Amino acid sequence: NTWRITQKALRDSIKSAHRLTYDSILFNANLSDSSKLKFEHANFQRIPKQIYSLQNLDSLSFWENSISSIDKELSRMTSLKKLDLSYNELKIKNIYFSKKSKLTKLNLSHNEFREIPKKIRKLKKLKSLSLRSNELGKSTKKLKFRKLKLLEYLDLSDNQLTSIPKGLHKLKNLKKLSLNKNAITSLKGLEKIRSLEELEISHNIVSLDPRYVSNLKKLKKLSMHKCGLISLPPEIEHLKALKILVLPENKLETIPAEIGNLQNLENLMLYKNQLTTIPKEVFKLKKLIWLDIYFNQIRHLDEDIAKLQNLEILYLSNNQFETLPKSLSKMVKLKEFYAHHNLLTSFPDISNLSKLQILSLNNNRLQEFPNSILVIKHIKELDLSQNYISNFPEQIRNFENLESIWVNDNRSDLQSESYKKFVIALKELNDKGVGVRFDYYGSE
Repeated sequence: NTWRITQKALRDSIKSAHRLTYDSILFNANLSDSSKLKFEHANFQRIPKQIYSLQNLDSLSFWENSISSIDKELSRMTSLKKLDLSYNELKIKNIYFSKKSKLTKLNLSHNEFREIPKKIRKLKKLKSLSLRSNELGKSTKKLKFRKLKLLEYLDLSDNQLTSIPKGLHKLKNLKKLSLNKNAITSLKGLEKIRSLEELEISHNIVSLDPRYVSNLKKLKKLSMHKCGLISLPPEIEHLKALKILVLPENKLETIPAEIGNLQNLENLMLYKNQLTTIPKEVFKLKKLIWLDIYFNQIRHLDEDIAKLQNLEILYLSNNQFETLPKSLSKMVKLKEFYAHHNLLTSFPDISNLSKLQILSLNNNRLQEFPNSILVIKHIKELDLSQNYISNFPEQIRNFENLESIWVNDNRSDLQSESYKKFVIALKELNDKGVGVRFDYYGSE
């Protein structure tokens, strides 16, 4: 059973009950059998004492309240495994945990900690700890974690940290580390954390120094969004286990050929860089499912793109493509294709892409409707707006799974018989619940 009590619910209860206090409202109900309780945005200044007697409670959340301390009574709750006290007013001196605790997941993000509370070290069964958005970087004391031997996930994002905290390598089971939005300038120290599988270090001005990452043989996800990266080292090929590589909003002009050796890569995100070409080695990534290169300066897409036979999502938008290769028709697993905001004057035959669900070609220079898509039955979203298309087929009504279609701001003859028939087809779709946007005698 899950109980969720918000500030509005409490306020409404008080209005109808007049003299009832928060505590009496909460515990007039029978909560003894509840396994989960949520008191979200309810303006609590403390954890009600009645909570501590609920011996079946597995998960407890006081997200976004005004709690400033944790009482010793919390140690009575031997069944409690998940505790969320994020967005409160907790400080180092007013927090208590016991060795008896069975907590495995603790969220203390968005509080007022300047160092890691010593009492946390007693939580020997803890696997997940979030201290995001505190003030840990202001302390001169070392952050100590070594007793948390089972810890797998640690979030220290947005803490004004200037370097990788020392001692993290003693967390032998640490798999996921988040250090986003700090002031870290070097990855020194990461080389010792051999157990890492996911590293998020976005929004730090830091380079991908091979001395500190080449040894991370188990790393499956690397996220370096907006890190000021100018280049990638060839040694990136040593991260053989990598499945997800997230490098958007950097200053990359080229990608090293060695990226083709990351044969387990499934997701490659390079949007908003300064790339002018895609190295052919990218097309060797046989397991790639998601490729995102939008907002670059790329003019040409090689026919070898079709070698990515497992690709399902392809972002080519906001580049400088005038044409696209005919080989796109061979990418039969493609589900989402985005090529809007380019310079396309024509579009290749893609009638073989039977799994395609989203096609976005708006803001190009297309002069003809891409008729090959009319046979694709799974199309859900179609955007051809802001092109130069003059004729649209009324067969558009045959899209059985269509959810939205945009064809506005083209060069249609709004008075022609063919366009009027097309409008009738659009209205039929609209009557079926399809979102439609089109030009109709000068208005949408």
